[in-house]
Amino acid sequence: MADGGRAGVRVGGRAGSPVVGRDVGTAERSPRVVVVNFAFDPNIADPNGTLDAFAALRQWAAGLRAAGLEVGVVQRHSHDALVLRDGVEYCFVAAGRRGRPRSWQPALRVTRTVVDLDPDLVHVNGLVFPLQTRLLRRRLRPRAAIVVQHHAESPRRGLRGRLQRWGLAEVDGFLFTSAAQAAPWLARGVVHSEDQVFEVMEGATDLLAEPVAMAQDRSRLTGSPALLWVGRLQAVK
Repeated sequence: MADGGRAGVRVGGRAGSPVVGRDVGTAERSPRVVVVNFAFDPNIADPNGTLDAFAALRQWAAGLRAAGLEVGVVQRHSHDALVLRDGVEYCFVAAGRRGRPRSWQPALRVTRTVVDLDPDLVHVNGLVFPLQTRLLRRRLRPRAAIVVQHHAESPRRGLRGRLQRWGLAEVDGFLFTSAAQAAPWLARGVVHSEDQVFEVMEGATDLLAEPVAMAQDRSRLTGSPALLWVGRLQAVK
């Protein structure tokens, strides 16, 4: 609850910053959250296929909506499209066929789409889009907040490191699976304060358990218990 009895969500920022304690949402409507993905898989041309592949994104957006928030998703892509899934609108914005914008590419069409949705809170996936995030901050209303979620990236060095510090300097909050993962970002000055760090689990699986006999037959694992370790399916994680 924000000061003065206005319903809203409060997002902390770095000490001494004008973004500290930003209130999002009003008494007239629920806070409006826009999730932004600057990256996509260029091998999946169909927007619906992209959503099928991004299970965690769908679950996150649906969970926010179930919590009573207004939710929209802006997804950079190779094609323009508008897709409705589970009551959430996914705006696909055509921006070429490269999976990620280069560090110097501003992704202006994505930014304009986000601004047009008039969000109270913007959730950017990835700490590796500093220029694009900085431009979002400049185009959004001053009272709108920005949080950025870590996805196993490492802080950059040299010129790219300076760009990262500059581009993310006005971010209100950083989401990490574990606060310990924020340590190198704090050490490099990308994240300014531990007060900006929030522990958030990215998502959960929607896989359903099979009957034991069927699972043993398919996997050919008969141990009791049987343990499958998949922590390194992706090398960066």
